[in-house]
Amino acid sequence: MSTIKWSIFCLAIVGFALTWILSLSISAVHAAHAFSTFREFESLELIDQAKLSTLKETPGYENYSVYGRMYNIGSLDHHGFRFSLFISFCFVLIAILSLTIRVSTRALKRE
Repeated sequence: MSTIKWSIFCLAIVGFALTWILSLSISAVHAAHAFSTFREFESLELIDQAKLSTLKETPGYENYSVYGRMYNIGSLDHHGFRFSLFISFCFVLIAILSLTIRVSTRALKRE
């Protein structure tokens, strides 16, 4: 009975760790893809530097960055972080509940 409790606890902790590792990995892959796409657009001269410098002189666009805009597509850092935080909270809740649940020995003896 105790082994069931501890195995659920251990699986919940492993799930918690894997959730964060997966979240960080996805964020890193997204950043690398945004950067490589930006470099590809630069090498193909699809980004007009003259228009970009004119845009940066416009009030409100002084810190405009094409790479920054590509990086923010989908708001992965914002939404991905919230989703992984929610899933991690669920795993922690499962781990805490697994330690507080009492298994009835009568129910196990009937089987």
